Amino acid sequence: GVVYNLLWYRQYPRSKPELLLSMMESGDPVKEDPSADWLSAKVDKLTKHMELEISPAKVSDSAR
Repeated sequence: GVVYNLLWYRQYPRSKPELLLSMMESGDPVKEDPSADWLSAKVDKLTKHMELEISPAKVSDSAR
């Protein structure tokens, strides 16, 4: 079967990408920085959906 994984990165101009969170279909989300309370994620194994929430969201969180 197919295994779905999600890796969420943040990248500032002229900087390397920084891994924020990894989420595997078979397990719980893992934050690279456990103190990042503004970032949460969950997996619905039945529907195979993954959700990422940034709260409170800021303009700087948007993609360019």
